[in-house]
Amino acid sequence: MLEIITVLIIIGMLAAIAAIRLGGITDESENNAAAAALRAHLRYAQIRALNTQGVWGIDLNGTSYSLFRGTSATVERLPGEDNNSVGLPAGASVGNGFVSFDEWGRPYTTDGATGSVPAAIPNISINGKTIIITPETGYIP
Repeated sequence: MLEIITVLIIIGMLAAIAAIRLGGITDESENNAAAAALRAHLRYAQIRALNTQGVWGIDLNGTSYSLFRGTSATVERLPGEDNNSVGLPAGASVGNGFVSFDEWGRPYTTDGATGSVPAAIPNISINGKTIIITPETGYIP
């Protein structure tokens, strides 16, 4: 009888833990996921720039962002996305502007990547989740 009670207690504890973890997505986890997706999309734009020897970048529009090639007028679809623009979770936002990469993978803050590489690329933040792009190298940790 003691063994049955012990097994029931363990099953109850496991069920409680599973219910807490699967209970719902919090704002914090949505922001983490959105920041991770944007980080991956920035890396994708950088890789496309390296592979095609052309300018690729991300156009930030407050509550959404999109991939562009050459200039911001040539919008491309990001892999795994249904639309050209990727929306952020409710309440999340990023600044407006561009981050583009030249054929060497170096970051710029303009859509055409003309002129010299800026001394510092502004950090991109989604509700406190900061994405850092290292100047000159384009490293995105």
